[in-house]
Amino acid sequence: MTAGTTLGRYEIRSLIGVGGMGEVYLAHDTQLRRPVGLKLLPANFTQDEDRLRRFEQEAYAASALNHPNILTIYEIGQIESTRFMAMEYVEGETLRQHISRSHSPASEILPGAGIKLHEAFDIAIQIASALAASQTAGIAHRDIKPENIMLRRDGYVKVLDFGLAKLTERPETTATEAPTRAMVNTSPGSVMGTVNYMSPEQAGAHTVDSRSDIWSLGVVLYEMITGRVPFEGPTPSHVIVSILEKDQPPLSRYLSEVPEALEWIVSKALTKDRDDRYQTAREMLTDLRRLKQRLDVGAEIERSIAPDSPGSPHITLSNAHGGSTMSGFPLDPRTTQLGTAPTVSSAEYIAKGIGRHKLGLGIALVLLVALAGGAFLWSKLRANKTAHTFAKIRLTQLTNTGKANVATISPDGKYVVHVVNDGTLTSLWVRQVATSSNVRIVEPSEARYVGLTFSPDGNYVYYVIYDKNSPLGVVYQIPVLGGTPRKIVEDVDTPITFSPDGKRIAWIRQFPQSGETALLVANSDGTGQQKIAARQRPGRFLGGTRIGPAWSREGEIIACPVAGPEEGSDRSKVVLVDLRTGAETEASSHRWSGIQQVVWAPHSAGLILTGQEQQGGTNQIWYVSQPGGEVERITSDLNNYNGVSVSSDGATIATVQSQASSSVWFAPNNTAESVVKVTSGTNEGGVGLAIMPDGRILYTVFGPGTADLFVVNADGSNSRQLTSNAALNVAPSVSPDGRYIVFVSTRTGAPHIWRMDSDGTNAKQITNSIAETNPGVSPDGKWVVFQNVSDSGLWKIPMDGGEPVQITNKLIGQSTISPDGKLIACRYREQDLSPFQLGLIDFATGQTIKTIDLPPTDRNLDWATDGRAILYVDARGGVSNVWSQPIDGSPARQLTNFKSDLIFAFDLSRDGKQMVLSRGSISSDVVLIADAK
Repeated sequence: MTAGTTLGRYEIRSLIGVGGMGEVYLAHDTQLRRPVGLKLLPANFTQDEDRLRRFEQEAYAASALNHPNILTIYEIGQIESTRFMAMEYVEGETLRQHISRSHSPASEILPGAGIKLHEAFDIAIQIASALAASQTAGIAHRDIKPENIMLRRDGYVKVLDFGLAKLTERPETTATEAPTRAMVNTSPGSVMGTVNYMSPEQAGAHTVDSRSDIWSLGVVLYEMITGRVPFEGPTPSHVIVSILEKDQPPLSRYLSEVPEALEWIVSKALTKDRDDRYQTAREMLTDLRRLKQRLDVGAEIERSIAPDSPGSPHITLSNAHGGSTMSGFPLDPRTTQLGTAPTVSSAEYIAKGIGRHKLGLGIALVLLVALAGGAFLWSKLRANKTAHTFAKIRLTQLTNTGKANVATISPDGKYVVHVVNDGTLTSLWVRQVATSSNVRIVEPSEARYVGLTFSPDGNYVYYVIYDKNSPLGVVYQIPVLGGTPRKIVEDVDTPITFSPDGKRIAWIRQFPQSGETALLVANSDGTGQQKIAARQRPGRFLGGTRIGPAWSREGEIIACPVAGPEEGSDRSKVVLVDLRTGAETEASSHRWSGIQQVVWAPHSAGLILTGQEQQGGTNQIWYVSQPGGEVERITSDLNNYNGVSVSSDGATIATVQSQASSSVWFAPNNTAESVVKVTSGTNEGGVGLAIMPDGRILYTVFGPGTADLFVVNADGSNSRQLTSNAALNVAPSVSPDGRYIVFVSTRTGAPHIWRMDSDGTNAKQITNSIAETNPGVSPDGKWVVFQNVSDSGLWKIPMDGGEPVQITNKLIGQSTISPDGKLIACRYREQDLSPFQLGLIDFATGQTIKTIDLPPTDRNLDWATDGRAILYVDARGGVSNVWSQPIDGSPARQLTNFKSDLIFAFDLSRDGKQMVLSRGSISSDVVLIADAK
């Protein structure tokens, strides 16, 4: 087809490529106004039943998957004799192009050229994640190769072309599923796939399952690292013989420094007997992630002890290509579990250093003297570092509703109690781990159930309840298998923690009027309350639904997450509070952007916590040794882990793993019926978007630990990145004339308000207190209104920067300025303990004009164009829609009528005719993390 040809609503722009399954074109969807990839099966092939079946098979297989690393299929159709498939258009390059460029002749000459190891890991991890998702759906790809892998410009990997996909049997195939699967299964005896990447079972024309994809991924990983495929030959027949009969050359043949664990992973993936290979992509994914994490840690350690001069001896802490590795991977290919490194004594370590370095003897003598003087301290720190049982982990998903919120495991590890959020209703459930039986112990309610704790004897569950009409948390006790709840204590702001003997409880309480937070202790029935320690704002004990203190096993100290300003930013840490004196000592010098729950690790003096290392990053699970305060990650991936509890034997962690997905949608007529999807990513617009005066859409793209601002036309074309730094750039707002964009950025460490030109140039920081957020531009373009994090008050500052002026010291949430610039609408709380309402505040004086009851919402607000109503998001029933609340107090009315998904952010054009939204979903389930030995 030539450019300009139309196929239904698709207008052909150019030919992208030709493959065995047809031609692929760049096309424009004239109805949804976005670029698409259009795969056409040529008319002369439509009589070929096998080719037609495989074309349809690819479409059905790919469309059944929903994963950020798998190409999205929009539509399957036929117009006259032409069959087509419309799919996500990916701007970037294929992995084949990237490998060819990275391993060009220049890379053989230039030091450091070629695909870097960390980049190869990133790509392989995303491919493995896609394969894990497809395997869960019972689909084997069967043609994994660099040509079928696209690298987007923002770093995301997309797996393409399920043209050879085969649906494989899953454990629980229903009778209605069986006929469908039988129709799409391909038969043994035919060789399908690309020869160099074929598994032995493919090359031998045997029955193929998902383990074939693991082999192909191993080949791709091998090629990324070395620039060569592991099995070669002058003809396809020679290649097949090599696959079936020969072993791949070790990576070390081509690279001088290869981690032993990487050799092991590649060898495991390329094991000819598939029963000895990785059995699932999830297993390989876990190994890749843990190796990458530990190599990153090792590199950081080596950088931290780098020699002062080129002539200085350099004794590394890892033996990356010896028999034992810092990464701790097993060298026995019979097991896929991650293991700890063989024990090496300090004397052996130094002796090896002497052997490697001519100047090592002098260093060794100094170290030996130091060790002789401090052997006890050395052994204690070393013991603490390896004391916890989660150096190697196995993760098991316990629930599959996607609605879990908070969870805790019983001391004996037999039960997990968790909260289920279903729209506006929450309920409490207990699940027996061994049998997977699930029993509801507290009925659904519009109140919030949070802060779960088991009694030390495991007989009772304690939970915190927040009634919808009260901000005070109340602790209730209920038998583990259900019964009548009993009130224990009021006014708590965290889960409670028990003393080792079960006779006392502790929690954090906030005193908003005085700006104080305090650690309180009481008898287990709530009597005899006593304040042990207090902190004054801006320093504070942290509190929340998943944030709380932890009583030590010895009973003498309580570990508490705290936060406060340090070096110009708000950082979190863990302190140990002495129960006798109230004195605080730091548990570690490490700082986090945020900390959730803290627990003591059984059988060690260490702490386990969930925390966010960088602003906007994911919550991961950490281990902090005690004493010493050395920090080690237990998890390291793109998921969020919310809350943590540990069984008394230390063998199992219970936590809630969550994933969010969002894309940008455009409603040209301001109605849900006309809404079209603008972007096809997985984390777009969720932390802010806006319609610019020229009609383009400004939106955020969220990545691991970073977020950047992009701009795109409303039809999805000409997407362009405006910010690019290792920071968060979120919550954008545009000046009325379109000249400036104001936004929150953490590029200097703490979140501050920045201003830049609309093309992304001339960025300038305009605020500089501890932290600021939620910026908005006044209609005259002269002021930027923002929220000061330290006092939750509302402030304004000139667009060019200068002295900030406080508008109100009331506790403010999201805010928006009226079209005439006279009023500010915001989530508002008159009294410190009263519920939030919709407040109308005079822009000039800061006086409260009016308050209106509003359903709970944590999304942004916007004004109707006529200034007579406030738009807000209501997620009742588990589905988000935009509502309009008149400022005269009359009943609200629903503006959109979406039947699914959540709205994370929205913006109304200044003429009121267009709306842009970030829509998607959040899936949260309870997972158990256990020792994988």
